[in-house]
Amino acid sequence: MFARKEDILAYAKKNKLKYRDDSSNDEVKYKRNYLRHEIIPGLKKLNPALESTFDNNIRLFRQTAAVVKQFVSEKRKEIIVEGNDSFKINIKKLVAEESAELLLFEWLSPKGFNNSQVEQIFNSLNSKSSGKLFFSETHQALIDRDFIFVEFIEIKTPQKEFLIKEIADFKKLPFKLNADLSASKKIMSGKNIAQIDFTKPVFPLKIRKWKAGDKFMPLGMTGYKKISDFLINQKLNRFEKENIWLLLNKNEVVWVIGQRLDERYKIKPNTKKILKLEVQ
Repeated sequence: MFARKEDILAYAKKNKLKYRDDSSNDEVKYKRNYLRHEIIPGLKKLNPALESTFDNNIRLFRQTAAVVKQFVSEKRKEIIVEGNDSFKINIKKLVAEESAELLLFEWLSPKGFNNSQVEQIFNSLNSKSSGKLFFSETHQALIDRDFIFVEFIEIKTPQKEFLIKEIADFKKLPFKLNADLSASKKIMSGKNIAQIDFTKPVFPLKIRKWKAGDKFMPLGMTGYKKISDFLINQKLNRFEKENIWLLLNKNEVVWVIGQRLDERYKIKPNTKKILKLEVQ
C-alpha cells in the first residue's frame, strides 16, 4: 500500500530490473482485475489522490481500532465475570450500555460466534428467552435469568458411570474427588464436602450423572425430593445442571456431589467409621 503502480514501474526501469507481466492481469473476469481496471480508475477521476487517501484512512482506522479495543477491555472488567474456559456476561449491565451490541460482538466473535448469531443473542435478551442456547464450533452461549454464560464445548467422556470398589477408585474419576476413611466426627462445612456414615454404604459404590426421575432425601429433610426440583431450587443454570454427578449406594443417592448429602447417610452419635469426600 505504500507504493503506487507508477512508482514500482519507475523503480524497475531505473534499476534495470526485468519482470514478467502475467497476461491474466488484463482479464476483468477476475474480481481483483475488475476492481483494478474498472472501479479504481473511475474513483481516481473523482479523487486523483486515491492511494494517499486510502493510506491516511487506514492509519486513522488503526487508531480508532485501538480506542475501541481499550474501551471493550475496560467494559469487560465491569460487565464480565471470568472463569476457567468460561465467562458470564451480566445482562443488566450490558443492556445499559449504549454500545451493547458492539460489546457483545467483540466478546463473542473470538469464541466463533458470527455477526448473525450475536444479533440473535442480543435480540433474545429482551424477549424473556431464559434457557436459550446458541452454538459456535467451539463454544456455547446460554441466556439465563441474569447472565449470558459462555463456555467451551468440552468433549464429554463416553463413560457414563464409574464403579467404586475401593477408596483408591475415587482417584479414577473425570473430576478430582479426595477420599479418606476415619473415625473423626469433627463436622466440616461446605457443599463440596460430604461426611458419610460408612456403616451403611457397601462397596461397590457407583458414581454417575443424574437423570430424570432420580430422587433423594436432602440433608435436614424427612421427605424425598426429585433431583431435578432440587437443582432448580439451587438456581443452577443449564450448564451447571449438566455437570452434576451422584454418588449412589446400590440405587440410593448418597450425595448429590458438590451440592447436598442425603439425610439417611449423615453421621450419627453411634457412627464408628466416616467416609470423608471433598470435590475440587
